[in-house]
Amino acid sequence: MRFQRAFTLIELLVVIAIIAILAALLVPVLSRAKVRAYQAHCISNDHQVGMALQMYCDENKDQLPPGNTNSLLLTQVPAYNSTAHFKRYLDYYLVQYLALPTPDQVGAQATNLASVFLCPAYYHGLPGNTGARYDPDSDAYTHACCFTVSRYILTDPAGFPFGRATSGRRSFRLQEIAALRPLAEAWAMADLDQEAVESATSLGTDREPFVALRPVHQTVRNLLYFDMHVGTIKNSDWEPF
Repeated sequence: MRFQRAFTLIELLVVIAIIAILAALLVPVLSRAKVRAYQAHCISNDHQVGMALQMYCDENKDQLPPGNTNSLLLTQVPAYNSTAHFKRYLDYYLVQYLALPTPDQVGAQATNLASVFLCPAYYHGLPGNTGARYDPDSDAYTHACCFTVSRYILTDPAGFPFGRATSGRRSFRLQEIAALRPLAEAWAMADLDQEAVESATSLGTDREPFVALRPVHQTVRNLLYFDMHVGTIKNSDWEPF
């Protein structure tokens, strides 16, 4: 009768140690792959927003949203409905070009999520990467402050391309931006985090707790430019918003 030789305790410990070493080597690789996947998804979203923004401008005499009578908030969210509050968000004006229900179709009693305006890296960093430990399902994404629109083309008074109602400034036309700076160098919207501003308190007490504490793509930020291309810059190259 033959007996199979069993593993000794030392051999089992060696095997377990090898598995642990391999796991330790693989975890950072998988983590980096996940970061790159989220960033690629975000870039794809920004491309879709860029196409929708171009279509809006084409139909509105080259003028950016919201037009002559209002202005967009700098800190943006991906939710919308038909109420006046959401008229200060970019998605309100672009959803019709993204095959999504219009604000009037959504109505005032509920909100709809425009997912291309929701950065996947911001979403997957919740709740830990926000001061409020934010759960977007708790309020239908109405405080998912994951991106910003541009504040300056150059410096004030050539600022606020999406209008500034308090100063009576309408939104810019693309040719007006091009007269100040090449469209490929002037960004329209970008990832937002608290390290992107000189002072987090400048975001406002109703926004700061919901803005990411740290850059969601770790070392870079994605930007949509006014020529509608999407670019990536290192965090170290970012000028505080």
